[in-house]
Amino acid sequence: MAKCYDNLREGRECKQTFEYIRKLDPYNLDFMDIYSNVLFVLEEHVQLAILAQEACEIDKYKPESCCIIGNYYSLQNEHYKAVNYFKRALKLNPNYLQAWTLMGHEYMELKNSTSAIQSYTNAIDLNPKDYRAWYGLGQTYEILKLYSYSLYYYKQAYLLRPNDSRFIVAMGDVYAKLEKWDEAKRCFIKAYTVGDYEGSSLCKLAKVYEKLNEPINVAIAYDQFSEDQKILKSNSTLLTQELSQAYKYLANFYLKKMKLDNAYDAATKCLEFAETRQEAQSILSQIAQSRNALREQEQSAAGSSTNVDMEIGSNPVQNDDLVSNDQMNQINRRALSPSLIALDNSDNPNINDTNTSLNLASNQQMSTDPVNQAASSSSEVPTNSNSTQIQQDDSDSESEHFFSNFNIKKRPLN
Repeated sequence: MAKCYDNLREGRECKQTFEYIRKLDPYNLDFMDIYSNVLFVLEEHVQLAILAQEACEIDKYKPESCCIIGNYYSLQNEHYKAVNYFKRALKLNPNYLQAWTLMGHEYMELKNSTSAIQSYTNAIDLNPKDYRAWYGLGQTYEILKLYSYSLYYYKQAYLLRPNDSRFIVAMGDVYAKLEKWDEAKRCFIKAYTVGDYEGSSLCKLAKVYEKLNEPINVAIAYDQFSEDQKILKSNSTLLTQELSQAYKYLANFYLKKMKLDNAYDAATKCLEFAETRQEAQSILSQIAQSRNALREQEQSAAGSSTNVDMEIGSNPVQNDDLVSNDQMNQINRRALSPSLIALDNSDNPNINDTNTSLNLASNQQMSTDPVNQAASSSSEVPTNSNSTQIQQDDSDSESEHFFSNFNIKKRPLN
């Protein structure tokens, strides 16, 4: 059961199962090398040190004991000592697959690519289904910038574990370095749908969309990435840096779209990160200026409409041929705005718009065809009072369809 948890990458459950096994049989070292790998991944320094000491006291010449001690030194960043213990394990058992793979990892840390490739190759010769060795070869060739070889080995690891997001993300990284953006995009989307173990697929997907010049999809990817990080609460330094860049991009994006509330929220989040704090303050000042400009436009638009209404209510219409006495009484009684006057006069073909009548009265020129006058009056309804509101309505309709362009299946979050 503990090995099943390890294959499913359920580290906490695997650790609890091994602890239960050790309580039942504390002197049994079988499969304790797997337990040491779990403690290494979880960075349990103290427990791994206790396990290494107990294994050395029980049987220091057992290959599993040497592997446990090698993992302990590797976690302490003493890679030369780790290599020596892995070599000792291989002297005790040359067919010890775990030791070959782990020694390849240590050679990678020591930047000894030749020895790392040889170690991984020996592991694959012992077990061609060892996906860790295939993945290690892919990483080694990627470091050497031999991307075609790297992609081949990543694909072999992916074929052995098609639902492991690490291999899919690795292939996406290689495709991105080869500037094959469509393949990289598909890899990152696939990694997210199968359950992104490291949580980096969405931010890498956003960078691919930036290269493809698709800003809306970039914003969608970053927005989903930020929402996931709120739930997962990862302590990874790399993800923290990516999160700060995501909030900065969202703040600038919403500011360009005049979504000032959303831009303000994103910029406020940027203040929590040292690397984006200065830029966040600049964005907040731009948001404040935009809000003041919108407020001034609204006030000026409201003031202009009020002045037009007052002029219509106070000045009598001077052309008796255009406005009848009954409608003059209605205008004085209700103080209709020019747009409402045009709507009231639309049913009467003998009456023009008020603004048109005032201009014709001053020029002493008018057309003799009352039907054409009614058509011109209905087409000259003022349209300059609420331009800002119209712009905001357009952006609101765009935001309603904002998340409909990102056609991926959201993964379940634990």
